Amino acid sequence: MNERSFIAELMTNKQQQILIAAESIIAREGYQGLSMQKLAEEAGVAAGTIYRYYDNKEALTAQLVERIFCQVALVILKDAEKGTVEQRFRRLWWNVVEFDARTTTNQLSYEQALHLPGANSGQHLELLLSTFQPMRQILVDGVEAGMFKDIRVEILVATSIEPAVGLARRRQQGMKFSNNELSTAYDLCWHSILK
Repeated sequence: MNERSFIAELMTNKQQQILIAAESIIAREGYQGLSMQKLAEEAGVAAGTIYRYYDNKEALTAQLVERIFCQVALVILKDAEKGTVEQRFRRLWWNVVEFDARTTTNQLSYEQALHLPGANSGQHLELLLSTFQPMRQILVDGVEAGMFKDIRVEILVATSIEPAVGLARRRQQGMKFSNNELSTAYDLCWHSILK
């Protein structure tokens, strides 16, 4: 069992209900709009039920960030360990570009989750690294196979995957790109890391 499914199994239905309601409120009204009373109403539970699972707003937010990171990883890393390095990279890149197009107005994007209080804590950064390890592994495998430039993985991510994140963000904001434009962007990212 991987870490993502383990976290999901640990949560009760009530906890998931509370987190879904919190995400919806934050997506609509921002973090400052989240109060425990409003959350109780949105989740359809008593305020005491929330405190049974979460000591305070910060603890709830920490769990919400973990949940969002894991949900994002499940979509982005789908089949990231199957095929050649190039097939894996291509699949990952397109999964990233397509990801935010799937979010609704009641969901927080990965970018929004990164800006929640505590999202950049050591605990969450560690979770990010371990959760997205398959993405990093594709790049490591490419370096080891002599396909990619032999530079730090963080630089490879910044030059090949982060442009896909930017395109996904722009698509979520309503900007339209043709398949031809996206294919050209993919080619630019792929060739930027090749030896």
